[in-house]
Amino acid sequence: MKNTQIDIRKLKECISLKGSGKARIFGSSAVKYCVYPLTLLCLLFGVIFTFEDTVKALSRSDTPPKQSESTVLQSTPVQDTLENAPVVPEDDCPYVIGIDDLEPLALKEYYYLNRDVLPDDIYGFNYNLVPQGHTGIIPISLARESNGGDMYIKNKTDYDLCADDLPPLDLPDIANTGEISVLIVHTHGTEAYTPDGVLSDDPNDPYSTRSKNNGENVVSLGKIMADVFEQYGIKTLHYDVALDTTIDDYSKAYSASAKIIKDTLKEYPSIQYVFDIHRDAVTLSTGEKAKALCQVDGKRAAQVMTVVGSDFLGQDHPNWKSNLALAIALQARLEDGYTDLCRPITVKQGAFNQHLSPFGLLLEIGTDGNTLQEAQYSAQLLAHELAQVIAEN
Repeated sequence: MKNTQIDIRKLKECISLKGSGKARIFGSSAVKYCVYPLTLLCLLFGVIFTFEDTVKALSRSDTPPKQSESTVLQSTPVQDTLENAPVVPEDDCPYVIGIDDLEPLALKEYYYLNRDVLPDDIYGFNYNLVPQGHTGIIPISLARESNGGDMYIKNKTDYDLCADDLPPLDLPDIANTGEISVLIVHTHGTEAYTPDGVLSDDPNDPYSTRSKNNGENVVSLGKIMADVFEQYGIKTLHYDVALDTTIDDYSKAYSASAKIIKDTLKEYPSIQYVFDIHRDAVTLSTGEKAKALCQVDGKRAAQVMTVVGSDFLGQDHPNWKSNLALAIALQARLEDGYTDLCRPITVKQGAFNQHLSPFGLLLEIGTDGNTLQEAQYSAQLLAHELAQVIAEN
């Protein structure tokens, strides 16, 4: 109030010095009928706004903060924790919750504001543990639906895919025949995983998620799957070579695996199925690495994805829809038996050597953000379901 009065006196003095007679009368009238009322009106509004701000502040202190949309999606224990958590600026986004593929089958990211690691939340990630300058490796779900839900296909061709157009699934009876029926190969066998306990990448000194050690890369997953197939009476040949180590040009890895598949089928014409085991790599829109994760029987598992090749680019692959029918049968078992274990089936333009055998699939187990232990567990689960599809049809 004191500063306002001083300003008014200065204004009166300024007006009185600028003229005499009518000018002074006019200035005096202006002060009396304009300046004073306007000043009083401003002061009145200031009091009102100050009172409203005080009321709002008091109501905020008594009322819990409104939950964000993503918070509502969480279970009750998480909601309780969030309501009592300190408020963090919205653009900070310290946690990521993944609920993928809504429109149109593209990754979506949901954030909730809490900096405490939640022991019962597999998607909890504490950014306080990420050193400055590093990028986090974020646990996220890339599943679309699960546990008996609808089945989804990511169609990366220009074909119109319809379940009614698929041929009936007609698989050969191979169980307990005594003949080798399955071949497992590793086109990109050096694909490996994030060491257990590593939470972030250092852009200046990135560790590699590739390894020539077959105990650390996807070749180890092929051995697990072969052992499971044998348990079901399905004779399996595991070609335990990382084929990308046998060539100088990584882009020619599929040519290297095509030669192995052709040569092996000549030697073992009884082979009906060829499975090429890979791991994916997914980067979030924030530039952070995604760990595709779910939980099965209380244990963390890497999410899996089936890739089906086609003849869209002119590849001689007339029976590719039979592979899609096989993938759908496998997906149905995974959706029925496990929550969020599988990502949507992906149909791509290239054949990926799947035209070389009666049936063939490319199986992506986890991402480069997953650990080897998570991927090996998923390989075991996947092999059990795939073996039953093969043995029962």
